[in-house]
Amino acid sequence: MKPLPALLAVALLLASVAGVAVPASGGESDVSVAPSTETAVGSDAESFADTGHPVDAPRAALTTLEQSEAFTNVLTVGEPRRANATRSKSNLSAALSLRAEGLESELDRRSVREKLARMNDTDRKQRYIRHAIVELEIRSEELRAEEQAAYRLHNEERISTRQLLVRLARVDRRAERLSKNATMFAAAAEDVEGLSVNSEIGVLRLELRTLRGPVRDRVDQALRGDAPPTRVYAQTADDGVVLAAVVDGEYVREVYDGTRRGGGDSRIPVDRIGEVLQDGYPLIYDRANGMFSTLQDQRQASPTFGAEMEYANGRVLAYIDRSSARVFREVQTVQLNQSPPTEPRTVTQSNLELTVYPSYSGGPMLVEVADARTGEPVRANVTFTTGDGSTRLIGEADARGRLWAVMPNESVRVRTIHPSRSYEIASVMVSPADPRKVRADDNTTAPDENESGADPNASGGPASTSVGTTAPTALSPSTSLTPSTTGSLATRERFATRTSPATATVSAGRTAAASSAALPAGVTP
Repeated sequence: MKPLPALLAVALLLASVAGVAVPASGGESDVSVAPSTETAVGSDAESFADTGHPVDAPRAALTTLEQSEAFTNVLTVGEPRRANATRSKSNLSAALSLRAEGLESELDRRSVREKLARMNDTDRKQRYIRHAIVELEIRSEELRAEEQAAYRLHNEERISTRQLLVRLARVDRRAERLSKNATMFAAAAEDVEGLSVNSEIGVLRLELRTLRGPVRDRVDQALRGDAPPTRVYAQTADDGVVLAAVVDGEYVREVYDGTRRGGGDSRIPVDRIGEVLQDGYPLIYDRANGMFSTLQDQRQASPTFGAEMEYANGRVLAYIDRSSARVFREVQTVQLNQSPPTEPRTVTQSNLELTVYPSYSGGPMLVEVADARTGEPVRANVTFTTGDGSTRLIGEADARGRLWAVMPNESVRVRTIHPSRSYEIASVMVSPADPRKVRADDNTTAPDENESGADPNASGGPASTSVGTTAPTALSPSTSLTPSTTGSLATRERFATRTSPATATVSAGRTAAASSAALPAGVTP
């Protein structure tokens, strides 16, 4: 018989890990890195999973990683208001709603194609197509406003982080459908004599790209049950968002910061792209040997440039505002195929060796677990414990004893528990480091493009790759919106100048066209 103290010790250890269940698939439980009044692990309660917390919450001193060149530069939001992590998973009601919108949009596109095919009057067809394009521009602006409203609601804790992700996934899908509508009208315009819409379509499609991203797409797949539940880090500001996740062995990060757009009196020409990239991403620029590719939708009239750099184990797609000469949108992908060359934290406790490679908030961190006696990897489950004592199950190490995760926004205790000997526990405290940021003042002068020569893309055709030869990775384009009742003054004035007063008028962002032809969702007259 064991002595009573020993039995009590075992009981206490078992109690300390009670309720920590490893998913059968080796995936993650519903988690949050935010302080919570709950203490249960793996709860599905919305209030538990998505509590979130202000980003200025107290945390331990930063590690030396903030000076490490192991991390490439990343875009951040100027003044973050709330950060959290949650598990995106299947949502039947959201999935059905998105599917219904998609089917409706496809049927509307088919109807429009048939209507255009029956139109024999060239002037009428021109008016129809131009009106449709302006309506698409208005819908694009409405999508941006919808996204900004989601940021605000999340900042004010009026919606959960999971609800934020659902809303952003919806914006992604709607932007894809608007892009498809734009492509349809561009193709239709080619058959109309005297009508050229390449410039407008290019500008529109490029802006719609900034409303889409791989993390949002992954959330959408998870909502529809086409992908396993994925833990996503989300940080919001008044006009910006950071989304990050580990997906299929890659770290994926997408960022938008609206405060970095505009402010200049002129626009930079295309030959300044390399300068902005080198200044914003010096390490990646060097690793890519100064080579980059530009996006096909770029036009002289566009306020945005898009360029992608690829290097040995990753790529970055940067969107540059031409008036501010700043990167305002970023999509980064990094292959997680080796231990990050950063300073690890290693402890050996209870026959377990736990090694953690920390990162910046929302960055990729690696956890390794091994048997301290044999050195063999251990498929242990890993949890995070925050300062208030709440614990979240993050996942299970793979056959190599490794688990990639996204670094929380605060100091956490990383704990690992042996899968068959629950009394073997090891833990270590880690803190997020400051990231190597893309500079807020990438370029201070934005020379007028006319002073530096004509834009090579002014013809309206595909953008040429001025530096480098790597083809850009296409972001899969991505709703059906209610009839527009808003629209910027610039958009409405632009329509008024291209439309005969005798055939159309503009009122509150809506256009009354002479033609009563059916338009697809997003371009209703």
